[in-house]
Amino acid sequence: MYVIIVAEICLQADVVHQFVVLGTGLAECILSGLLSVEGKKVLHMDRNDYYGGDSASLNLTQAR
Repeated sequence: MYVIIVAEICLQADVVHQFVVLGTGLAECILSGLLSVEGKKVLHMDRNDYYGGDSASLNLTQAR
């Protein structure tokens, strides 16, 4: 699990993120959800075109 904690990151002029969570495994999704419930601005990203990290078996195209 990779979490980048930053004071402030601006990817667009009007969007500010306090945390960047890399990966969409179970732990990353829970952490991202908890941070957002606490009112934090979270950017949640994954290099894959599907969610689930190591527990994913099919992407959406393969599932159809």
